[in-house]
Amino acid sequence: MSNNFFILIASDSENQFGKRLTADEVIRQRILNKQWEIYERTKFKDILKKGDICLFYVAGKKTNAQHFIGEGIVKNLHLRPIKPINYVNSESPQKYIEFENVITYEHPIDVKTKLDKLSFIPENRTKWGIVFMNGCRKISKTDYASLKED
Repeated sequence: MSNNFFILIASDSENQFGKRLTADEVIRQRILNKQWEIYERTKFKDILKKGDICLFYVAGKKTNAQHFIGEGIVKNLHLRPIKPINYVNSESPQKYIEFENVITYEHPIDVKTKLDKLSFIPENRTKWGIVFMNGCRKISKTDYASLKED
């Protein structure tokens, strides 16, 4: 069984006290916990499986926005959180991805420098951001390699 490749996308959020958190802060907590929440409207949520490789993408306009800051391998999928979450969402997660081999990139990858190499970016490059909606994006092994090359 071969591994699939995904991009998991985080957006700005807030903590339980109403303090705004950047998408970068949300991902860094997820990296620390080796856990990512999956919500009802998350695309591809039903095909994620053990062994899949997931890149972590920061959406928004703040710290590290529009950059990939790390990746991990799906270790397991759970119906309950493995570690407590310090931020809130308007809906409850349906499942939780547990990661192994999580790394944070020393140099985050700017997606704008890779647009011409990625097969999932629309021809109309001004609309490229639309592909990073719905929390998750399945990509090819070739796209994964293109994102990782210097």
